[in-house]
Amino acid sequence: MIDVIIPTYNRVLSLEKVIDSYMTQSELGLLVIVDDWSTDDTKEWTERLSGKYPGKVLYVKPDEKKTMPELRNIGVSKCVHDYIFMGEDDVLLPKDHLKILLEKMVEYHADVIAGRRLDLHAGETLEQAMERSDKDRHPMFVRVPFEAYFDRYVDHAQEVPHLHSNALMRRKIFEQVQYDPQFGSNGFVFREETDFFMRVKAAGFSVWMIPDTVSYHLKKMLANKTGGSRKPRIIFEYLVWRNTWRFFLKNRAIFKKDFGVKNIYWFALCSLLARYPYALRRRKRAKQYQSHV
Repeated sequence: MIDVIIPTYNRVLSLEKVIDSYMTQSELGLLVIVDDWSTDDTKEWTERLSGKYPGKVLYVKPDEKKTMPELRNIGVSKCVHDYIFMGEDDVLLPKDHLKILLEKMVEYHADVIAGRRLDLHAGETLEQAMERSDKDRHPMFVRVPFEAYFDRYVDHAQEVPHLHSNALMRRKIFEQVQYDPQFGSNGFVFREETDFFMRVKAAGFSVWMIPDTVSYHLKKMLANKTGGSRKPRIIFEYLVWRNTWRFFLKNRAIFKKDFGVKNIYWFALCSLLARYPYALRRRKRAKQYQSHV
């Protein structure tokens, strides 16, 4: 069985849209909802969910507000089964998503495994999202700006340097590696997952991406705008730069060993600056597509 962790803050509207896709997974053991002091009715909503699925739902509220990495670590500490899936309150899972991940984890002897994650636009069906994303045949992993575009097409299973957050993991990983709280700041996270999975690989665990199943990120279609990255642009960019510098400097030994990076300062600066043309092009394509949906 697989335990699922969903950290959340004021996202009941989002949870209502995606929760059935979690609760109907055949491999679901325990759903751990970690509530970061929501001011909406998240607690009451979770209690109703628990009544509908007795023994399947655990509500956790920390003693004080926490960063996203801390919420994930707290969720891990509450899990009881040997496999953990890191969910999100605005990510939709297809049928048998967890079952497929677990089967492929066994097949490839993987310690961490995930499928692609597609952004779902307003007015777009799941089939349309898949068709749109499959047209992007560019590499999923880009050395500079050291980003991964997990919606891009892949046709075979492969070991990868890191993953997005919605991955299935062996619980034993967390005996050696945890999420770093320093990458969270007042609801904002950036490079948190990349840092975690790179350290997981450095600890000797295998990390895989497969084409057999996908998840759908509803961020672009939800009206509920409460969330970590929704900050004034200048604050957002400051936090991006701060976390990026921390990420590269902290993992300089990994970059030297696994990626042949000799000057981490230059590599970090180039990666930061290269973010902008990539982001602008992807945003332009998204707007062009949205105008035709």
